[in-house]
Amino acid sequence: MNSQPTESLYTFGYVRVSSGKQELSIEVQGGQIRRYTSFKGLPEAEIIPDEDTSGGIVFAQRKGGRAILQRIQRAVADGREVHLIVPKVDRFARDTVDVSQTVRTLDTQGVRVHFLDINVDTRTPMGRAFMQIAAVFAELELARITERIRNAMDEKRHRGELTGTVPYGWTAEETGHTSNKGVKVRRVLDCPEEQQWILRMTAWREAGWSYHAIANELNRLGVSTKRGAGAVIKYNGATHFSRGKWQSGNVSHVLNNKTVRVWLVQMRNPERGTQNNEAA
Repeated sequence: MNSQPTESLYTFGYVRVSSGKQELSIEVQGGQIRRYTSFKGLPEAEIIPDEDTSGGIVFAQRKGGRAILQRIQRAVADGREVHLIVPKVDRFARDTVDVSQTVRTLDTQGVRVHFLDINVDTRTPMGRAFMQIAAVFAELELARITERIRNAMDEKRHRGELTGTVPYGWTAEETGHTSNKGVKVRRVLDCPEEQQWILRMTAWREAGWSYHAIANELNRLGVSTKRGAGAVIKYNGATHFSRGKWQSGNVSHVLNNKTVRVWLVQMRNPERGTQNNEAA
C-alpha cells in the first residue's frame, strides 16, 4: 500500500486498441487498471484511450498519447507524484526505440510507469531490461502481422480480386463469393478508357512533367477523375462534393498505386510481369 497522501498523487491510465475486434478491449484494459490502483492504494486513474490506433505510430504522435503526455507535464509542474499505468507493453507501443525513449523521458520527470504484464519497476536496470525485451517481442509481432497482411493482399491481387478501393484504370464486379469474414469478394476488371490515360500520364511524367502540370492538362482536356463530378466525399467530419477535377495529389496517387505500377510493368515487359505475379 502507498503511504503517501493521495492528494499529492496523480494516476493516469493509458489504453489502446488497433481495431474494435480485439479481445483486449478498451473496457477490459480499463478494468485491469482500476483493479490495480485499488490493490496498490493509488487514486482512481484518469484513463485516456487511443481507439483504432496502431501501435506502430509513435506514442507522442497519437491523439491519446499526446494528451496524456500533456496532462502528465501539467501534473508534474503542480508538484504531484505521477503514476502512469499501462496494461501491456504492446499497448504502449510496438516500437522498441519508442518505448525506451518515452519511458526514459517520463523517468527524468519523476513519473513512475507501471506495465501490468511484466510487473517490474522500470526505474531499475533489471526492470528496464525486462521492459525492452517485452518491447522487442511487441515490435516483432507487429512486423509479423504486417507481413501476413501484405502476403494476403498480394495473394488477392494475384487472383485478380479487389483490395481496398477500386483504383483508377479498373472497375469491379461481384463474384458471388464472400471472404471468411463475411465480406463480399469483388473481381477487378480492366477499364481501357482510363488505362489509356494512365499511359499518357506516365509518358508525360517520364518527359519531365510535374504532377501539377499533368493535372492541369487532364482538366484542360476534360478528363474526369475516378469519382467524377458530384460524388460525395467525407473529409474531416464534413461532407463535400467532388468537382471531378484533377489535382497534383490525384495524379501522384494514380501513378504510384501498386496495381498501376504492376500493370505498367506487365504492359512493357509481359514476361517480367508474369514473374512478379508468380513471386507474389
